[in-house]
Amino acid sequence: MARRSHRRRRMQKGRPPAASTSRPMAPAVARQRLLAEAKEERNPRLALERFQTALDACRTARDGAAFETGARSMWDVPEGRPYLEALFGAGCSLHRLDRREEAAEQFREVLRLDANDHHFARYWLAAALMDLEEHEEAKRLLDRHEEATAVWRYAQALLAFRLGGDTDDARRLLQEAQRLDAGFVDYLLGEATVDASRPVHFGGDRHETAHAAAALFLPAWRSTSGAASWARRVLKVPLGQGAAELRFPRRELRELPRRRVRWQLGLRPLPQDTDAPQEASSWVVGIVDVDRRTLRHMTVIESELTPEIVWREVLSAFLQPLEGEPYRPARLEVSRADFCRSWKDMLAEVSVRCVWEAEPQPVGQMLDGMAELSQARRLPPLRAGADPREYPRTGDVWQADFFHMPTLISNEEIGVKRPWSVLVLDKQTRFVMTSELLRGEPTPELLDEYLLRTMAHPGLREAMRPAAVEVSDSDCFDFLKPRLGELGIACLLKDELPELYEFCERLASSYGAPEKCALAEGAGVTVEQMEAFYDAAASYFRRAPWKHVPGEIPIKVQCRDFNLGTCYAIVLGRTGVTLGLALYRDWDEVVAMLRGLRDWDEMSAYSVIFDEVAIMAPRDLYLMEREGWPIATPEAHPIVLHLEPGRQPQPPNHEELDYVQSCLGTLPDFVACGRESKTYELDTGGRRIRMRLSWTLPRQ
Repeated sequence: MARRSHRRRRMQKGRPPAASTSRPMAPAVARQRLLAEAKEERNPRLALERFQTALDACRTARDGAAFETGARSMWDVPEGRPYLEALFGAGCSLHRLDRREEAAEQFREVLRLDANDHHFARYWLAAALMDLEEHEEAKRLLDRHEEATAVWRYAQALLAFRLGGDTDDARRLLQEAQRLDAGFVDYLLGEATVDASRPVHFGGDRHETAHAAAALFLPAWRSTSGAASWARRVLKVPLGQGAAELRFPRRELRELPRRRVRWQLGLRPLPQDTDAPQEASSWVVGIVDVDRRTLRHMTVIESELTPEIVWREVLSAFLQPLEGEPYRPARLEVSRADFCRSWKDMLAEVSVRCVWEAEPQPVGQMLDGMAELSQARRLPPLRAGADPREYPRTGDVWQADFFHMPTLISNEEIGVKRPWSVLVLDKQTRFVMTSELLRGEPTPELLDEYLLRTMAHPGLREAMRPAAVEVSDSDCFDFLKPRLGELGIACLLKDELPELYEFCERLASSYGAPEKCALAEGAGVTVEQMEAFYDAAASYFRRAPWKHVPGEIPIKVQCRDFNLGTCYAIVLGRTGVTLGLALYRDWDEVVAMLRGLRDWDEMSAYSVIFDEVAIMAPRDLYLMEREGWPIATPEAHPIVLHLEPGRQPQPPNHEELDYVQSCLGTLPDFVACGRESKTYELDTGGRRIRMRLSWTLPRQ
């Protein structure tokens, strides 16, 4: 065999080389390969180049003229399908690159050439037109391609809301869309997150379709002032209580000293008026250290109890106790089995044993006493025939006002609602004689009613009339002045009620949870700084810098006037999921995050996030409403957090807040100016600073 092979090689020696057996690739096969490579390309810029190459190949094909003229039948022509796919793919790539006008032109052409729209180009075109605010063309498109699908109804509902606000037609379309598929609402209201790396695909199951609809239409919904809040109100969607809200600061809890003591968590419903609505249920929640006989935490919850809601109070007992220093117990006894199931594994990680006890004592007895005391302090209705002129007149001055509670009632019957309460306070002693939850909206008539009831039952004292009542609302003043005058009581209109406001701020602070750190509690933060931050945040949101960034490209921020060194800013919101700003201090960590090697919650950062009112710390919300600080839209309530891995979020200190405010003031201009770098001079915190911004990567 070896001899024969050697002879064959000698015979072939000297012959001309044989012609190659490989055949040139057929044009149709080459076009299909180009399309396949373009579809697999994740980088939208490179994908666009490959789709355009495929388009050029299709146009130069021998049969090009045929499918240029057969507009309505191109899908039925086999040679025409690659052209349609390349045209549609180029439009999708342009859309991902935020080149909406060019993308819309591509989708119009796809619809012209394929009347049956096998690629769902109408969905992409509708989203592009909504982003461009081309409402007339969007309406023509929605009417021309009328279909009873959730995607179409959500688009029609948004357009109706944009053009006419909260109309019957807009509500009908939104409710019909939810009946067809409620999945999109989860993305709109933050209960589900769009995966930017996941392909947009229609025609599959409803979960895939809901995700695709969110990927396309969420930016338009989020950029429409009041749209998300309107949807929550119309559809009566309660605040989410998913597992994502059950925060677990593992590292911070492990660092607490562990004591060989036993804690108990108890619950008691507060008595309600017989005519109180179902959603007005209130609960006293108490956590005590049984061995040390100390109260760790006590609060009233004005909503349905869930493991997520009560877990926040448990964290408060660990990290912000009413008495003593923070520490961990060896054992926590809870009065509900579902709480134990939800918390058991987490608490075991920090060496705390969670046990279910149906009626743990003595915390149960203590809460019974609290509930009875609360019932005894409830303000009785005014007795029929009572004449306040018969009450003895004192020299006391009262202050009366309504207080918008910083807590939210949330269920499937009403969606989300912030209740009001009425307060009556003795100005000199600062004793709160009345603090009652209202069953509706505040009115001057209600304030008059509660003042009369307070005169009849002023705490532990006998019935009495004050010398004067101070109010800050002009409508209430106009209504009360003549009525109180008939009782010999002066009614005074004041710009400020400092004594009552101080109580309201303390009351708002008591509703806070550890993960809702109040900006007002940041070290050295002043009211003037808070006002400047909220002004800058509102301006940042209105200018929507996320519309001008091609992706999560870090921006280098250099400023020698602060002790923070160089930071790297990422504008959040291009996908319409989370709107805001993130500032990172370590470049290597930023690179690792962008490569998918590190999650955002594993990094140190300053973060500004915009969302609905529920995101606000109660104390900040109270100050914002009292001082009249601006909010760009109902979905643009801002919070600013200092994040550290494994720890509860913290508010920034005064210098960090000035730095964040400066970034909010400069970034919108920088991302829109088209320059690779720019230096700004601005006044922040009473001083002149210089801040240089530059792109860390090419924006293309």
